[in-house]
Amino acid sequence: MIKRAKYIILVGANFNSYNRGVGALSYATIDLVREKYPKAQFTILKLHHVIQNRKLENCDAVYFSKVELIFYFLLSFLKIKIGKIQKFIVYDLVIDLGEGDSFTDMYEIKRIIALTMLKVMFKNWGLKVLMFPQTIGPFRTLIGKILAKWGLEKVDKIYVRGQYSYNLVKNLFGYENKMELASDMGFLLKPQIVQTEIFTSGQKYIGINISGLLLDSKERFSLLQKEFDYEKLIDNLITFFLKKNFNLVLVSHTYALDRKIPFDDLRACKYFAQKFNNKRIFLIKDDYNSRELKYLISKCEFFVGSRMHACIAAASTFVPLSSIAYSHKFLGVFAQLGILQTVANPKEMTEEECFTLIKNNFKDRARIKQILHKNITREQKQAQKVLASL
Repeated sequence: MIKRAKYIILVGANFNSYNRGVGALSYATIDLVREKYPKAQFTILKLHHVIQNRKLENCDAVYFSKVELIFYFLLSFLKIKIGKIQKFIVYDLVIDLGEGDSFTDMYEIKRIIALTMLKVMFKNWGLKVLMFPQTIGPFRTLIGKILAKWGLEKVDKIYVRGQYSYNLVKNLFGYENKMELASDMGFLLKPQIVQTEIFTSGQKYIGINISGLLLDSKERFSLLQKEFDYEKLIDNLITFFLKKNFNLVLVSHTYALDRKIPFDDLRACKYFAQKFNNKRIFLIKDDYNSRELKYLISKCEFFVGSRMHACIAAASTFVPLSSIAYSHKFLGVFAQLGILQTVANPKEMTEEECFTLIKNNFKDRARIKQILHKNITREQKQAQKVLASL
């Protein structure tokens, strides 16, 4: 008897996202699942329209508007499958990536509302629901905690990245019997070679990922200490590396070329490139996907990142690094990797203290590289643990 292909719904996934971290999770998840089920069929459930300029074989997308999500959510309690939901009758399971860190009330409350509704809806229809490695929490509001408890209750298996999330879920809700510590799927992402004129033979390059979120964070989020000057820190880093006679590559990891988006890294990188106006500063400004960006980051001698998946791209290609962590998710992931000392924490440190830490990590880059060579394979195996739940 020929076994039919696995049919899988992906939630919180999108390889067309302007956030290349979400793309990294999506590509890596599909690649890993297809190692076990080569003919697996995927449908990405989207809650907002995104231009499908990147496509994969046997992977399509379904869009739910807010009204449709509420409608199908309510129908799920009556076990009624009509409209777009009829497509999912033959599906086997749901893999929820949560965009890596969206199952929290730290951002807009509508994110955790939508992710909870999807978990409940699919479970009502009898589908197996898995949460692949992601950061869970924090939960700062009562409604956030209520939603999280309800959503997690419906999940068959919860994989978290980092001890913080594990302890938070355990202490707030329990669920130890179905929760497991794993590693970020980004460690498994395969780099894709891309042609560029930036990296030339015989030259050494330092990569700096500049975050539009941190540069503009006063608009929406209290991600840094009130007096922390992120712009001054980046100024100091660029000046320091230029004095060391390195070429600098300013790397965007959340950006769009076809539309204006909030907290755009490319806009932030262009700002500093124009500010310094130095021939040894290069800008990555083409529309690269997550795999291609990982390849470009792998060409660096040392990397400083403010977006976590840009840092994971460096670490998993053995590029010594230092990260500027606006969230506890950095601490959990890099502590597990054995390089917690490379994390500059602007929630607790001044920009001068962060600058000193990054300079020390740069001096210690050979030892950091050794640690990465020792531990990356372990982290990749930790990420592959999710296959056991399929």
